[in-house]
Amino acid sequence: MRAWLAVEREEWRPALRAAVDAAEQKLLVGDLATMASCIVVAAISFARLGAFEPAAVLFGVQDQRTYWADEVLEQFAQAESAIVDRLGTEQGAALQARGASMSSPELVAYLSVEAARVLDES
Repeated sequence: MRAWLAVEREEWRPALRAAVDAAEQKLLVGDLATMASCIVVAAISFARLGAFEPAAVLFGVQDQRTYWADEVLEQFAQAESAIVDRLGTEQGAALQARGASMSSPELVAYLSVEAARVLDES
């Protein structure tokens, strides 16, 4: 996956773009089971780009950390720590709850809009 290669190189903008593209494709073909990988890349990328609110929303979508490799878990931990440092525990939890309540189409739409906003600003 292009997005993971970009994460490994710490190229956050390309990682976010690739995650959005992949999530849109997965939604289009109905491949919702593997969409979590796109969401993880997007959440980490948002946090690394300083967009903590969308990162927090995406962190609330699904907690599947037990399935990820150690290097991904390290990226998760760093991003999550940055979210808490920036937004605080209470606001972070509220945003995560928002993400947890989204359907897949809502999630991909949110991801697309927020990525466009962040990538245009950077």
